[in-house]
Amino acid sequence: MINDRLTRGIIAGAVGAVVQNIYIYAAQMMGFTTTNYGDYSEILFFSKLLPGFFPNFFGIIGHFVWDTFLGVVFAYGIKYTSSRFYVLKGLVYGAFIWWIVNVICKLFRIPVFSTLPYQELGVFLVGALLFGFIAAFTLRMLDSRWEGVRQK
Repeated sequence: MINDRLTRGIIAGAVGAVVQNIYIYAAQMMGFTTTNYGDYSEILFFSKLLPGFFPNFFGIIGHFVWDTFLGVVFAYGIKYTSSRFYVLKGLVYGAFIWWIVNVICKLFRIPVFSTLPYQELGVFLVGALLFGFIAAFTLRMLDSRWEGVRQK
């Protein structure tokens, strides 16, 4: 059974990451954005966007690891609040992460991301809200399932 907070946070973050990446690649294919979440990690790893499969692959893996970490932080953070309004808390958490990441990109003048147009910032905000929603929903399901098993 998934009986510890760390594992549930990893699962919630991983599910959120998968859905978030599907969303951003769909938005990219429809022309709403030219960048994706893997590009953030790729720039952090290589200091610039590089062509080819492997830099993009490492970027996606880096984003996945980041989102699983955020899922763990959310899981431990929600432990200290009430068990009500998981989804609302997840949406606020996603928006906060979006804001922090964009502030850091502006402060450190990270290439590509410090000058994103408003449309792309909006696309990434929706993705962050989607991550928060999915992570909170997944964590809520895992928590309620475990609580039900533990009470029997």
